[in-house]
Amino acid sequence: MLDPLAEEFDASRVAISTVFSAETFAVYIVAGSMGILLTRLRIRRVIVPVAVWVALLSGGLHVVSSYLGLLMVFAGIGLAMGLVYIIVVSVTPRWFDEHRGIATGIFFAGNGLGMQVMPPVWARLIDGYGVRNAFTIVLLGAAAIYVAAAVVIRRPRIDDDGSERGLDDLLDWLKRLLREPAFPPLFLAMALLYAWYFLISTHAINMFAAWGIERGFATVLFGVIGGSSILARVASGYAGQRLGFRRMIAVSLLLIAVGCFVFIAQTTLAIYAGILLLGIGLGTTSALYVPVLLDIFDPANDTAIVGIFNVAFGAAALVVPPVSTLVVEATGDYRLVLGLTGVVTALNVAVFYRSTAPSRWSDTL
Repeated sequence: MLDPLAEEFDASRVAISTVFSAETFAVYIVAGSMGILLTRLRIRRVIVPVAVWVALLSGGLHVVSSYLGLLMVFAGIGLAMGLVYIIVVSVTPRWFDEHRGIATGIFFAGNGLGMQVMPPVWARLIDGYGVRNAFTIVLLGAAAIYVAAAVVIRRPRIDDDGSERGLDDLLDWLKRLLREPAFPPLFLAMALLYAWYFLISTHAINMFAAWGIERGFATVLFGVIGGSSILARVASGYAGQRLGFRRMIAVSLLLIAVGCFVFIAQTTLAIYAGILLLGIGLGTTSALYVPVLLDIFDPANDTAIVGIFNVAFGAAALVVPPVSTLVVEATGDYRLVLGLTGVVTALNVAVFYRSTAPSRWSDTL
């Protein structure tokens, strides 16, 4: 959507990239913070109003005409997406114990399917109806899906609202978590877990096009990153239960780092190989980071756990798109940001593996 929005709203690509940063800020940081409190609320009381909110915002691009209005619409959508995501991703794995890794992998396969299908869907809708109408169509579909989620999802507790634990208990848990020496490195590791994806999602289509690939096919290739992650999500859940969730994520981070370096070659074969490596890495990290967190912390604080570490994702999502866009604009090339991303992702293997060791954490968390 970078170029269509820039053209429609007569704004620079750097300015539009900050709109996406605002959206991801709302998805991860604002919704993540609110997710801490969602541990004490009935799920349907959150998702149904969010669905209504998304339906209302679906017409947002027909109303606003300025950069500020665009920023507010995307931030509002980000908040809605973040709230639903945090609830679904934190509650669903709790229904499984012995086979949590496999179940979470199957669950996240749907996420991978969406990542494969939606980029070409967006492209076709934008080409056929314009970016404003495409936005309306997709968001109305999302609102309907949120309503469906509200019908079926609930916590594996009889009262479904966590009333057996009060807000004071939750705040006490949060204070103890923030005082843990292992918390800052884990927060950093989680921030870097998806930093590479925020870079790729911002630049992939333009990057592939600059390397000689037709833009329509470039959109399909970007979707293949999500599509190739589908099998990895299920397989990594199965393998993680036998080899360890932390080990599988460490391996996936190395694959992602290699994929970033492979892209630098800028050949067709390198692009295909990089997409496959990134897809496998994305599938593994997406499927297993929640089981890793639930192994460290008390699952009763499900949305609080996922929420606070989604704030870490948001910190990276806020910084990476505009900074990387500035670097690309300044250098006229993608190799520098790809190389730096590969180095940082490789270094994160040690940070993640050490900070997620259960022995570094208090049993009371």
